[in-house]
Amino acid sequence: MYFSVDDVNITYKGVKGKGTTTIIEDPKRTVSYGEKIYMKYLGTLDHPVPKMILDSAKKGNHVVLEISPKFFSTWEFPKVQ
Repeated sequence: MYFSVDDVNITYKGVKGKGTTTIIEDPKRTVSYGEKIYMKYLGTLDHPVPKMILDSAKKGNHVVLEISPKFFSTWEFPKVQ
């Protein structure tokens, strides 16, 4: 799998690369990953969106793609003064 993760905020930066992908379908693991992600970005699981998605993940409606990078590079465009 090729991947690219960009930050749209100034200073523009990101990482892109190539790796192998594992598809995780086990609801226990997908819910666990989802909880970690929502806690990181929202700081709570009480928001309606995580509740809805995690409830759906518990039913097996979601997968997680785990990327093991084989090659990657980073880039950054500095803020113009």
